[in-house]
Amino acid sequence: MFDSYGKLITRWWWAVILFWIVLTISIRAVAPRWDDITYDGDLAYLPTTMPSYVGEQLLTEGFPQDRAKSQIVMVTARNNAPLSTTDIDVAVDVARRFKNYLGIRAFQRSQDLLAEAAQLRAGNADLAADPDAADRLEARAKVVLEDAEKAFDEAIALDDLLLKHHEERVADANSAGEPAPIAPTRLAEA
Repeated sequence: MFDSYGKLITRWWWAVILFWIVLTISIRAVAPRWDDITYDGDLAYLPTTMPSYVGEQLLTEGFPQDRAKSQIVMVTARNNAPLSTTDIDVAVDVARRFKNYLGIRAFQRSQDLLAEAAQLRAGNADLAADPDAADRLEARAKVVLEDAEKAFDEAIALDDLLLKHHEERVADANSAGEPAPIAPTRLAEA
């Protein structure tokens, strides 16, 4: 069977290549845009009783101004007991790290936008087609930089909260005669 396929392909190699090129172009022509798929609300097709759908609805109600169609929500919970202080510290630590990563990425993106605008202004690209392109890039960079600042501020606030929790645990350990817990590392980027 494979011998016959091999002989067919080696004899008609140009037709096989042409077939794959036509197939690729055809699929690309009828396929939806990537952004249409990723930003269309991935959970909209789930039944309304699913926890993911309910979580998305609660997130939309709680934070209507900070919503994107595709997001992740991390929940810290225990089924049979309330959260301990250690559980809360873990949740705060995860949240502060994600906010820090968000700030880092937004800052890098703003710098990329500013560099692109500088290249446009330096004449490395054609501004005649769109004379306001550099201004729009700089305006977008400013918005992204503000997003980075907001994310860093939230990361610092969570960092301070984690440090406060640590100081309380140290005080509790000292009063109980136990060794002090290890201090959390601070976020250098924020």
